[in-house]
Amino acid sequence: MQRAPLFFAVILVVSANIGFAELPTQSRKSIEKGTEELIAVRTSSKQFLLDRFDKQIELTRNSTKRSDEERKQLITSLEAERALFAKQEALPFSPTMRADLLAYFGKVKKAEAALAKAYDNGIEYYSRKSLRDDAQKLLTEKETALAPQVVAVWGLNLEGDKEHVYNRTLKSDGTTQNGTWTIDEEKIVLRSPNAQAPGGVWILTCLVLPDGMHLTAKNQVGNQFEGTLLVK
Repeated sequence: MQRAPLFFAVILVVSANIGFAELPTQSRKSIEKGTEELIAVRTSSKQFLLDRFDKQIELTRNSTKRSDEERKQLITSLEAERALFAKQEALPFSPTMRADLLAYFGKVKKAEAALAKAYDNGIEYYSRKSLRDDAQKLLTEKETALAPQVVAVWGLNLEGDKEHVYNRTLKSDGTTQNGTWTIDEEKIVLRSPNAQAPGGVWILTCLVLPDGMHLTAKNQVGNQFEGTLLVK
């Protein structure tokens, strides 16, 4: 799978005021500050997850609630997840790392929201001045700076049918190639609009296994699915 860099992709922002009418100084400074802060948050959040991996591995190694075999299996899974994240920025979806992943999402989304607001203020300024071309250029710059990144691709198949696999590409803005996705401490939920589905949307509730690489799922009519995380 060719995975786009995840949340840590370098933001390419069009140089200030090139091809634009002059923005108020405060608006342009807000965009520049928001851009710098988002890059910093993405970098620090990556280190946050790496540190949390190390902490979870240490806690598992010292756990007295698991057998030696259980500890060994979980440590092996966490180390594999950590290696994938460190090398390819493949986000961890294992239950053990779920709370840390949600904290990671929260940090990045807050910085993204601040930058989006700074851009929106500039776009609103151009709109008030009836500078439609400049507003559109700034909107394009915003879309480039905040383009959603692929965070996971899951290969899904109906339980017992290994031949027919379909992929679900999860993006950082909560969309997939044909719907939306959400995550909480217990599950991932995929929603795919479809006229043949009950209520017009298929809802697939997914539980990720301890290894973080496989899941089981069920839709609202009881069909069972299996899934595998696809990586390079």
